[in-house]
Amino acid sequence: MPYLLLPHTTADGSATLLATNQMGQVEIYHSRRGALAEAQHVYLQSGFLAMMAVPSSGSVRLLEIGFGTGLNFLLLYKYLQENRLGSTIKYVGIDPYRIEASLIGTLGYGGLLGLTDALIETVHGQEVDTKQAYLPGLSLELLHALPHEIEDDDRYNLIYYDAFSPRFQPEMWTEAAFAQVSNYAAVGCRLVTYCAKT
Repeated sequence: MPYLLLPHTTADGSATLLATNQMGQVEIYHSRRGALAEAQHVYLQSGFLAMMAVPSSGSVRLLEIGFGTGLNFLLLYKYLQENRLGSTIKYVGIDPYRIEASLIGTLGYGGLLGLTDALIETVHGQEVDTKQAYLPGLSLELLHALPHEIEDDDRYNLIYYDAFSPRFQPEMWTEAAFAQVSNYAAVGCRLVTYCAKT
């Protein structure tokens, strides 16, 4: 991890991470107004639930660029735990810099979402390049980078573009970066994003 990471409480009481780079610049992983509020509004409501409101085959392939704290996955897990949809959801998270499970444990996502600490440790301890089932119809695969090639049938219906700040990762916010990600999108794909540039 190229940054020093420390827990930080946001305005809605939910926690995120504060990153400091080698030049002493500080950036936050989520909105200062609320890590949970951001994840719920941008990724769950405007992303997953908005996509599910459109009639489809019932199978969802979801790609998250910037898995980070895993809050978006945990929020979807919690939603699916309470609302059985009958859909198969393949969730693929991309992040070259995995965060230690022990640090994620300090953010209190278990208590916040009513999930077990063991689940959160399992998610953040999952081996890269492996696929694991978490609920009937929900699997997670974690990768360090996008695969070089993708078949048409493997393209994604929903993309969570949750890359880190343009100040820390400017290469992720260029037209070329979005053009590359578009190669992984199925026809009719929904892309949602949030930038915590402060």
